[in-house]
Amino acid sequence: MFRQLLKSRYVAMVIVILALLHAVAFLVKGAKIALRAYCHVLGETAAAAHRPGVELLHSLEFLFVSLVLLVLGLAIAKLFVVNLMEEESAAFPSGCGSKASVSSKCCCGRRASPLC
Repeated sequence: MFRQLLKSRYVAMVIVILALLHAVAFLVKGAKIALRAYCHVLGETAAAAHRPGVELLHSLEFLFVSLVLLVLGLAIAKLFVVNLMEEESAAFPSGCGSKASVSSKCCCGRRASPLC
């Protein structure tokens, strides 16, 4: 069971990396289209065939897709990669179950006991 969980973590890492790379690609593509559209709007020879408003909408579309992919990639990383690494590194909070801290409070708010 644990080995299958590790395999899913590696699949999640691949998905996160690809989603973030796609997000960067869409961000660059959207920025290039937006700059070209602004050059057409601000340029003196703005031809009617270029339709800068439509180009601005296309760039906005690319930027929204980039935002969605960025949020999706970071959420998958938070769910599958970061939480599993934290769980592996911290077995128990400090103070719970140790005999030296019997008089202190446990992590759950009650008095610490050996069975906590």
